[in-house]
Amino acid sequence: MKKFEVDMTIYVKKMSNNFINKSKCQYKTDILDLGRIAAAKYGRCKGTDWDKVICNSDIKVNVKFTVDKQGRGSF
Repeated sequence: MKKFEVDMTIYVKKMSNNFINKSKCQYKTDILDLGRIAAAKYGRCKGTDWDKVICNSDIKVNVKFTVDKQGRGSF
């Protein structure tokens, strides 16, 4: 069970990082709407292009994966 949790943590982290890097590098836009959160924290009327700031930022993903129940499923 612990090996499955570790494997899934690595898998989800890899997929999340791939999605974020693709949105930052290929699309060059703020798909996750992180600029809205940053504007609320740092101020809206600063004249900042949040798409550019988000594309140049370093985003780290932390994943915590646990299994609550196990069973056969409905086969």
